Amino acid sequence: MKLTEKPWDLFISHASEDKDELVRPLAQALATFGARVWYDEFTLNIGDSLSRAIDGGLSQSRFGLVVLSPSFFAKNWPEYELRGLIAKELGRSKVILPIWHNVDRDDVLKYSPPLADKVALQSKGKDPVYIAINIIGIIRPDLFTKLHKRIAYLAYLKKPKKVELIAVKMLKLGPIRHKELPKDLIGRIRLI
Repeated sequence: MKLTEKPWDLFISHASEDKDELVRPLAQALATFGARVWYDEFTLNIGDSLSRAIDGGLSQSRFGLVVLSPSFFAKNWPEYELRGLIAKELGRSKVILPIWHNVDRDDVLKYSPPLADKVALQSKGKDPVYIAINIIGIIRPDLFTKLHKRIAYLAYLKKPKKVELIAVKMLKLGPIRHKELPKDLIGRIRLI
C-alpha cells in the first residue's frame, strides 16, 4: 500500500483519562516526526459529529494505535473504535498496534484474548518520544530512516573530539570539485 492512499498514517484510540500522562505527548511526538496522526485534539472541531469523524478517521487511517488501559477497558467509545480497527484488520496483516498502559497480559487477556496475542509496547518507564520512534519505524519507515540518521548525527556531536591546532600558514586551498553541490549532499545538509 502506498503512503498516499490514505490521508492518515495512524488513528489513535484511547481513553480520555490517559491523555495527559501518555497519549497527548505521544501524539505530539508522532506529529513532530512527520507522521500524519488522526488524534481527536488535532482533528475535531466544535460542532463536528463525533461518530462521523471517528468513522472517517478509522476508515482513512493505515494503522490504529490502541492504548489499552483500565480506563480504556471501562469505556464504550474506545471499544467502538477497537471494533472498527478489528474489522479493518480482518483479511489483512498488522493494522492494530497495541500499547499496554498500566495493564499486563492477564488484564488484556480478560478483555480480549486476540489482543493479548499481539506483541505490544509497554508504556511503563518509557518516554513518549521513545514509544513514538518505535511506532514511526512501523508506520513510516521512510521517516524512521531520516530520524535514525539524525539521532546518529546528534550522538556523534556529543562524543568528545581531539582538537588539533594548525598554523594558518600550513593551510592550503584545495581544488574546486563541484561548481554546484550534488542533490544528495543538499538533502543531507537539510537533515542537519
